[in-house]
Amino acid sequence: MKKQLEEFTAEKKKTETVSIFEEKKKIKNYFYIYFGISVLITLGGVAGIEGNADKYKLIALFMAIVGFESTVLMKLWYHNKFNLIAIMEELKQTELRILEAIEKREGQTQ
Repeated sequence: MKKQLEEFTAEKKKTETVSIFEEKKKIKNYFYIYFGISVLITLGGVAGIEGNADKYKLIALFMAIVGFESTVLMKLWYHNKFNLIAIMEELKQTELRILEAIEKREGQTQ
């Protein structure tokens, strides 16, 4: 029983560490892609405000505002996801500590 528990916790640590790292990497990639698109929309809107005729300036201003707001929302999403992942990491570490404490207690009683 004790050996099975040790193997289970060791395997669980490895797989959870790898999955958390992969999830962080995936979130960063999504963030940079959408952030880049938002910046391009913002820059296109700002360039349109300066370069176009008066009737297109309102559309360009709308593009600039949408792009800017998208960058703000992406930053909020990014930090929200990373806080969620940090909480999940802490919960998993706590779970593993509890398993180790149970394992030690079983070892002392036997």
